[in-house]
Amino acid sequence: MRHFVLAAFLLVLLITCSGPNEPAVCGRNSRVTITLSGDRTRPTIHWTPDCGVEALYVAGDTTELVPGGWSITSDGPAFFPPVRYGVVPAGTTERAPAVPLQPGLPYVVVVKVRWADEDFYYWGEVGMLHFRP
Repeated sequence: MRHFVLAAFLLVLLITCSGPNEPAVCGRNSRVTITLSGDRTRPTIHWTPDCGVEALYVAGDTTELVPGGWSITSDGPAFFPPVRYGVVPAGTTERAPAVPLQPGLPYVVVVKVRWADEDFYYWGEVGMLHFRP
C-alpha cells in the first residue's frame, strides 16, 4: 500500500510541476484557419489551432502580377503565431525580404510544415488565406 501512495504522490507532483503544456507542431494532415489583424498592409498573421509551422510566405497573386511578398522558414523547431509581416521571429530565417503590400491588390498567406519520408523531406501546406490589404 505504501508503494501505491508514493506512486500516486509522484504522479500528482509530475502533473502539477511540469509547467504549461507546450504547443504542438502542426501535423502534415493538419488544417489551420489563418486570420489577419492590425494594419492590412503590414498585418499580424494568426492561425488556429495555435500549432507550430516551419514556413510562412505572403505572395502577390501571380495571375495579376502583383508585387510584394515575404517568406520565412524555421531554423529548427517550428514557430508559432502570431507573426507580424516583415518581422523575422527568433529561430527563423528570412528567405525573401518583405516588400510593401499594396492596398486593394490580391495576396495570399500560406503556412507549411515539413516531414521526412526515408531520405527525403516534403513540404505540406496546412493553411492558406487570400486577402486584399
